[in-house]
Amino acid sequence: MPRKTLTYDDVRELAHTLPDIQESSHYGVIALKLHGVLLACTPTNKAAEPDSLMIRLDFEQREALLAEAPEIFYLPDHYKSYPSILVRLSQIRKDQLRDLLTGAHRFIGTKEKKRPTARKKPKPAPQNASIDKLLQTYPEPVQTLARAARETLREWLPNASEAVDESAKMLAYSHGTGYQGMACTLLLSKTGVKLGIAFSAALPDPRGLLAGAGKLHRHVPLRVLQDLQQPGLKQLVKAANAACHKRLAATEPPRRANSK
Repeated sequence: MPRKTLTYDDVRELAHTLPDIQESSHYGVIALKLHGVLLACTPTNKAAEPDSLMIRLDFEQREALLAEAPEIFYLPDHYKSYPSILVRLSQIRKDQLRDLLTGAHRFIGTKEKKRPTARKKPKPAPQNASIDKLLQTYPEPVQTLARAARETLREWLPNASEAVDESAKMLAYSHGTGYQGMACTLLLSKTGVKLGIAFSAALPDPRGLLAGAGKLHRHVPLRVLQDLQQPGLKQLVKAANAACHKRLAATEPPRRANSK
């Protein structure tokens, strides 16, 4: 009987048998982290083969695995300077993957113990009961996509405030009140997520990412995790954020000169 090809769900199941594993995002894809440090994720570089997993491990172990099982493990040039290896999920057995994740957990844990205590760890998106309540009303793939989009926007817009509008089924990222202070939104549906870009009808869109016919606001459809990696998306969000700050600055009352 042919061996069943493992999926990312199998990776998650095995990883969560290890202590302190968290699901987060890394450059727009779902990732597994230990205390905020990347442990494994879907590789984002175009040299990676489909159905692969990038996993952290030390250079010595990597060389041994590449020599021992080149049909399972491979290493594009992009990853050579990084302590990691790429795994073909179609070739690896579940017990092998379990051992590999356990080794990665040990590797990250050892590095964490050596890390200076003064260094700040990356912060995942904070827990929010209202957001969790909203997401739970949607199918699991939409929840996963929305969480990854949320992590991505909080990375791209670190100073924006995040608010949930349960009646509108929306998360908003703003620097002030009303539409003038809004940069982006995440609009949820049963089939996917729309990344709303405030006042984007006036923004340059050389990649043609924007959809909709609104006179002011348009959106970028997000149907799969890879949509968060589209070329030009980060630049579009950054442009919307800059335009938001510009609108708010234009509405500030003029400062009075100090009288002597």
